[in-house]
Amino acid sequence: MTYKSRIPLTSYFWGLLMLTFTIWLSYPSMQEGRFFGMIFFGCLSVAVWYFTFIFPSYKIEGKKLLGRRIGTNMNIEINTIRKIEMYTHLWGIGIFKPVQKGLLIHYDRFEDVFVNPVNQIDFIKHLRTINPDIELVGKDMVA
Repeated sequence: MTYKSRIPLTSYFWGLLMLTFTIWLSYPSMQEGRFFGMIFFGCLSVAVWYFTFIFPSYKIEGKKLLGRRIGTNMNIEINTIRKIEMYTHLWGIGIFKPVQKGLLIHYDRFEDVFVNPVNQIDFIKHLRTINPDIELVGKDMVA
């Protein structure tokens, strides 16, 4: 079963901010009729936003948790998962405070990975049907 990554509302703000910054940096060149820099950095900004917020996904196939992320693919044996904890990372102030809410999966001896599926409860239930020994940590953990 495939689980899509959750896209927080603040991600659209960050995408718009990246494009605005690109246009602001490229404005002097645009006045001279040079648009290549703006097009290049605009495409780069969109690509970074896409691969950060939309590209990640997670799939449970048999007894493996597979995932795709920026620069790497995830391949974890579900039987090696020890603990799943609710993870909320806040930094910054006001509107500039991005929130990463998701699950921190601890597996093997010292490995961990952050996942952010849309439906976290179904995701956890699916993992626990394969490995019922997974410890759940966090105030919002229900499965």
